[in-house]
Amino acid sequence: MPAAKSTLKKQQTHERILRAAARAIRKHGYEGVGVAEVMREAGLTNGGFYDQFKSRDALLADSVSEERRGLAFGVHRAMDNAGAVIGPLTAALPPERDSLLEAARELSLRAIHPNWQLATPDLLGRAHGAGLAVNVWTVNHPEQIARLVALGADGVISDFPERVPRMTAVAN
Repeated sequence: MPAAKSTLKKQQTHERILRAAARAIRKHGYEGVGVAEVMREAGLTNGGFYDQFKSRDALLADSVSEERRGLAFGVHRAMDNAGAVIGPLTAALPPERDSLLEAARELSLRAIHPNWQLATPDLLGRAHGAGLAVNVWTVNHPEQIARLVALGADGVISDFPERVPRMTAVAN
């Protein structure tokens, strides 16, 4: 096998193991994740594990880092694709919004925190439908605060907290 193909295959195997580890972490927590389970989930033998990682702890650390990078990339890509939005709630989020909400659910997040300009009725409805609270930032104008509260924002982050009405805490 040529070196380029070998390197690509090794990278694909590495990513496959990371995805399996991320699923196991979400399902069982760190303490409940073992090398044998991760490799079985990835459809690989235990022996192949040490070609990719020095230890179980290295696998778990890489898996968490990869999840965070993926989520951060998705957030930045979605915001870049949404463009510079000027004006109250006129942006339509790009198609990545569904993958962001799915990632939030997979990571067992309880809330998302979009910029106020991206907090459309559609996003709030989809997030609430997915069981996620929506806390918008940074909202400083009383009219914008009132509009977002009326749309159903669960929380408002502001440089002027005295302008934000007291909101009922959501118990999860």
